[in-house]
Amino acid sequence: MTNPPLTAAWHASTTTVAGRVLTVYARTGLPAGLHVTAAAELLAEYAATHPVAHLLLIDVAFALPALVVTPPTAVVVAQRHAGMVTASQRTLTNAKRTGIEWAAFGDASTVAESSMDLVLIEVPSTRDAWLRRLCEGYRALAIGGTLVAVGPNDAGGRTIARDVKELIGVCNERSKSHQRMVVAKKPAHALPVPEWAQSVGIAIGTTLTLSHAERTYQSAPGIFAHGRVDDGTAFLLSHFPPCKNQHVLDVGAGVGVLGGWALDHGATRVDMVDVDGAAAQAMTATFRDSTRVHIAWNDVIDALPWTQRYEIIVANPPFHSGKRNDHTLIRQFAATAAKYLSTRGEFWCVANAFLPYQPVFEQIFEEVTKVASNGSFTVWRAKTVKRPE
Repeated sequence: MTNPPLTAAWHASTTTVAGRVLTVYARTGLPAGLHVTAAAELLAEYAATHPVAHLLLIDVAFALPALVVTPPTAVVVAQRHAGMVTASQRTLTNAKRTGIEWAAFGDASTVAESSMDLVLIEVPSTRDAWLRRLCEGYRALAIGGTLVAVGPNDAGGRTIARDVKELIGVCNERSKSHQRMVVAKKPAHALPVPEWAQSVGIAIGTTLTLSHAERTYQSAPGIFAHGRVDDGTAFLLSHFPPCKNQHVLDVGAGVGVLGGWALDHGATRVDMVDVDGAAAQAMTATFRDSTRVHIAWNDVIDALPWTQRYEIIVANPPFHSGKRNDHTLIRQFAATAAKYLSTRGEFWCVANAFLPYQPVFEQIFEEVTKVASNGSFTVWRAKTVKRPE
């Protein structure tokens, strides 16, 4: 049997915005799926009809508005999902759109204060991430500049206007394509800062931390299990293999608890990778003083920045693309493990007990073992990569 490829095929689709036919390139595992989101289309329509000198895009799928604006408009893109960054760059390159500035780790708080005339936000799926993004956008917006946020009506979209009003003031809102669009201008005189905008992790310059096994980890809104150790990770840790003097890779590492445990139990080298820029940024801060740890902001579908082989690869992988269960994700995690494991290396994974992962692992590995299950989670161990037929 042939192992699944580490890369995923690109899928081209078109959409029409303000009379222009736009082509985007997508692949499996993106938060937007394989097609343009309705929110991105609405934000692109706004950008096309409201020209400005300085434009900031926050989490807008495929950086779509950048396709409808032309120089001298300066565009800054802040996208947290590394795979979406790659898809956006491919889309913009195909359209011969250059001169885009990309915020490191997708962190919009690094954009110069009061420097943007227009800020467009595709509202994230979690409320804490949305509030953080709103604060970042507000900080970057010049007085008199416009902030536009769009999110699904059935996923918190109805609260967008309330949040914007509390932070900025008067706003206009409308519903279209099952989305809620909110438009507000930044006033010369700031309103009193809402209580939520002062909370740790939401307020710019503040960081929420969590402690586990005598180590403190930085976290950030929107990271999986933000501010806590999730039950699946805890269950995996209770069965974690010895890793003294071994090289360990933590894939989809989140805040880095699994990798941190390996580091504290004698691993020679621990590499950690996550698709979320905020997670990679948090881990970079947590492990900044350790020479044995290496961090990457990377989509698991793409090649890792290291050529290292690992005795242990560990993961608590996601199984959603947006709202959909996406079993191609675990195939990509397993394929990554197969590529980077040493000859006698082992892939350890925890998953919700209802997920049918055993057949996926058996396509790639000769030996697949259910190490433990508590009814909610299952810990899997896989080793000996199958050779292509």
